[in-house]
Amino acid sequence: MLKRITGTTLVLLIALAYWLTKDEVLSPEAQTLLASVDPSTKSSEAYTYLLGINAAQDEDPAQVGQQLLTAIRQSEAQYKLGKQLFSFTPYPKNKELPLPEGELFCEKEDTALCLKNVFKAEASQIAEALTQNHILLERYQTFLTKTDYVTLMPNNLQAPIGLNLSYLRRGNQLILLKSILLAKQNNNQAALDLLEKHQLSLRQSLAHADILLYKMIVNSSINKTIDVASILLQQSEKLYFTIKPLTAEELSLKSGMEWEFCSQASRLLNMENDLVLDAKEAGQFQAIKEPIFHQLRKFFYKPNATVNRMRPFYLTFQQIMSTAPNTLFERYKLESAASTQENYSIRNPIGSVLNLIPRPNYYDYAERLFNTNAKIQLFNQLYGERLTLAKIMQQPANYYNQTDHWKLRADTKTICLNSPIIQAPDFNCLLINIH
Repeated sequence: MLKRITGTTLVLLIALAYWLTKDEVLSPEAQTLLASVDPSTKSSEAYTYLLGINAAQDEDPAQVGQQLLTAIRQSEAQYKLGKQLFSFTPYPKNKELPLPEGELFCEKEDTALCLKNVFKAEASQIAEALTQNHILLERYQTFLTKTDYVTLMPNNLQAPIGLNLSYLRRGNQLILLKSILLAKQNNNQAALDLLEKHQLSLRQSLAHADILLYKMIVNSSINKTIDVASILLQQSEKLYFTIKPLTAEELSLKSGMEWEFCSQASRLLNMENDLVLDAKEAGQFQAIKEPIFHQLRKFFYKPNATVNRMRPFYLTFQQIMSTAPNTLFERYKLESAASTQENYSIRNPIGSVLNLIPRPNYYDYAERLFNTNAKIQLFNQLYGERLTLAKIMQQPANYYNQTDHWKLRADTKTICLNSPIIQAPDFNCLLINIH
């Protein structure tokens, strides 16, 4: 009898241990996304050029970018084999092409105040800045001609393009300075033609942007371009100018949210191996302990189950840009009011805690793009239809809700629409006066 009880207890304990350690199968949707976003089999002249855009003046950005990409992929291959943590040596800072500095490049001030100061600058000062930074201007324009942008950085790591995005911001400012210089030389039409052509290039980049950070940088550049065009048209009442609203492809967050999901999922799926590699490199992990660690991990952390729980959020949110602007705030309020608590699982305590970590407010990204379309709508009323400010402010904007009205901010000489979620004046305000 005792043996039978002992045998039954043993079977139950084995069954319990199996239940407590068994992970789920990674969902087919997650597997498909991870495979489709995998950059290891893709190529992109635009991304490679961006990697090397900060190369020294006497070096070719494309060649430098290709060398960096090769080093990245070699390290990623070793990482996937479990031989070492990912290690990447960026381009030497002491060799980098200097970033433009000074009051003409809006390093600290908000856009409205900065552009006012730029327009008040002497033509000779602007011309000197353009001459000193002609290499970056040429590289930026070359980058914009490349239409095959795909982020090639392994999606389980932080892409090393963050610093180089500063070069894109400065490059955009150089284009704006060039248009302002043309206007100061009494050639407003040429200045507007330059801005129109540049805006088309930026819109193409916006459509191709597959990570949210890059998409927001491009969106910001579009907004600044619209502000400069607004001031030039205020000074030339005989000129007419219209901008097409952002298309569904340009508004889409699908690729960006897929990248966000894959980035988080890859880190969760590789977390165990990363911890082991990190401990080994620190000399704190003996080979004899590794099997014990892996077995213990199964009791407390289920990577597949963790990824499966977070997947619905990303897949649902990537569709949000297909909704109308006036429903964005309603969805935001509903989600904010609803409980987002992950149900705690005794089978996956670590995964449950990881899924409780607050995510970025992706509504911020969505609203910035919607605000740009609102700004374009106002721009076209002012400079396409040539409506007066008084008439525009009298009628409802009817964008986020039926009671919205454009309002004049006397302090910044901008006309703004209230943002329901964020307050980002560069995106929901149009500069109309520099005096």
